[in-house]
Amino acid sequence: MRALAPERRATLGLYLRDRKAAPDGHHRTIPLALDAANRFEVPVETLVAGDWDLRADRSGPNFRIEPLVLSPGSTLEDRRLGDLRLQCHVSIAFIRIGAPLRLMVSALHPCSNKSFKFYVRPARPLRDARVEEAGRPPLAVLRHQFSYAVPISDRRIGNEARLRLDDLPGDPRPPAPQ
Repeated sequence: MRALAPERRATLGLYLRDRKAAPDGHHRTIPLALDAANRFEVPVETLVAGDWDLRADRSGPNFRIEPLVLSPGSTLEDRRLGDLRLQCHVSIAFIRIGAPLRLMVSALHPCSNKSFKFYVRPARPLRDARVEEAGRPPLAVLRHQFSYAVPISDRRIGNEARLRLDDLPGDPRPPAPQ
C-alpha cells in the first residue's frame, strides 16, 4: 500500500468478516490495524478455522492491498522462493470472485502450473533478479524494469533457494520492512 498519512490511516476501517452469519444474522468481524508502514497482520489461526472476507469501510481513503509474505530475516531484495510460492496462493485466496470462478481457478492450480507466470513488481527499477542456485541464469526482468517473472512452478528449485534483486545504479531502494 502506498504511504498514508497517520490521520488517513486512522480513518481506514480494514477488517475481516466471517462469511457465515451467526444465528442472530450478524457476521463476526475482526478489525485489522495498520502500522506506520501501512502493513497489517492477518490472524492465520482464525483464517484457517473459518471462511472470511477481507473488507474495508467504504468511507475511508482509497487503497490497494498487495499480499507480502516474508520469512523472518528476509527482505524484499533477498527472500526465499518458498515465500513467493506461498504469496501466490495468498494472492489468489484474496481475489474477490464468485464461487464458480473460484472453483475453476482452483482446478487449474495456477501456482504450480508451468504455463502460469507469477510476476512481482518491486518499488524501484531493477538491474537484475536471480535465484541464487549454481548454474541458474538470471530471471527475465521486463523491459520497463518494474517486474520480473518468478519460477514458482519449477520444483527443481527448493523453497529455501534465495531470490536476490539488484537496483539500477543510482536508484537507492528505501529500507525494506522488517
